[in-house]
Amino acid sequence: MKKVRTKFTAAFFVVVFCCLLVITIVWAAAETLRPDANGTYQDWPTLQGTTRYGAVSDESDSTYIETDTKDDQDTYDINDSAIGATATINSVEIFVRAKASGSGGAEKIKILDYLNTTLRSSSQISVSRTSFTDYSTGNLTTDPEGNAWTLTNIDALEIGVEVSALGKNETMQVSEMWAEVDYTISGGARPAASAVSIDSGAASVNLTENTTTTVSCTATVSDTDGYASITSVKAQLYRTGVGSAAADDNNNHYTLEGDSECVPSSGSGNTEYYTCDFEVYYYADPTDAGAYSAQQWECLVIPEDAGGQGTPDSDGIEMNSLAALNVTSAINYGTLDLGEDTNLVRQNATITNTGNVNIDVEFSGTNMSCDSGFVPVGGQKYSTKDEKYSLMDYVLSASPVEQDIDLAAQTDDAVVSTDEIYWGLAAPATGAGGYCTGTNTISAVNDIGVD
Repeated sequence: MKKVRTKFTAAFFVVVFCCLLVITIVWAAAETLRPDANGTYQDWPTLQGTTRYGAVSDESDSTYIETDTKDDQDTYDINDSAIGATATINSVEIFVRAKASGSGGAEKIKILDYLNTTLRSSSQISVSRTSFTDYSTGNLTTDPEGNAWTLTNIDALEIGVEVSALGKNETMQVSEMWAEVDYTISGGARPAASAVSIDSGAASVNLTENTTTTVSCTATVSDTDGYASITSVKAQLYRTGVGSAAADDNNNHYTLEGDSECVPSSGSGNTEYYTCDFEVYYYADPTDAGAYSAQQWECLVIPEDAGGQGTPDSDGIEMNSLAALNVTSAINYGTLDLGEDTNLVRQNATITNTGNVNIDVEFSGTNMSCDSGFVPVGGQKYSTKDEKYSLMDYVLSASPVEQDIDLAAQTDDAVVSTDEIYWGLAAPATGAGGYCTGTNTISAVNDIGVD
């Protein structure tokens, strides 16, 4: 008896009151300023790093300045302040991160600040020989000239360090220095978001099957107390039917918050720009058709400063439907005699809904080409039930036929939506032999509102 050895390959293609109350709101904040240029005094001879100011501003102990000479002084310009003209500067605290190296002695430094022609130094500070350690001046309530701090003086300030005592054969290393400006903002000013845009003003979002799609929400945030007064921005992307207050859910609600997620850039004066990139899952609810067609998706941007939340702004966009599926890639029917069918030996293929709509499925195929002859496409049958070949529901055809599979879109983040399709084959009585292969096409059909 001639044997027919078969292998089946499946593929998919996607498709007015009498009283007045006045309240003054006051809140405190702090700003950190680091070196951005070399200053007036540059005595320390050794540099471990690319630039002198860079070695003490990069927040790393692997770069530093170093000297083995008592009385050496180094000072550095610092970033201009961005706290805004309405702020009151309460104090400035200068920090130096230092370590002494050598056999031991009187290792001490003084922390310096320099303004115009006046150089001020702190009292002597003993420095560790074990590890880099942070040292500070404490809160300085006046500038080096004895005057109240102003924004102008902050911007002109240099900070630095002096070696005041050092033992024989010892060196002093400084890996960081910075100034912290403590200030108070008075009044009721709050930041305001504006010009919110989703995907640069696009009309709709096209999701990507079986993965996430980046949806970018950008905004301008302004604060009359200066852009540095903006402490945080929160962005929420959600289907309007669930609202901004809903819990996060990959189907309908996403939240980003803080500078690591809503990233600030190009801050200047009273304004800063923010970009919030959401990774939206392939099964996010569509709003172009179906149950949510009267809704849309909205990105709401909420800015905040030390006084609390400011004025939000939003933009809307359509979420397009995505009909898509994935299917196990191959089925091997094994070996059949001519005229024999698979009977109770079924093969199964798992179909997974990888879009955001309920789907039906279209099936079609080709004849299976053999070493000699072929197996007609109609020799293959398929069913949603696990049953023997003769009872299977559908005969495969060359033309696509839609079957009412009703495979729902995913609604649980932890559970994918799948269905099993069972396959069988009958070998022809004559006209085929050897190794046979064929290709079937399994396609998703949008089943929104259709049954």
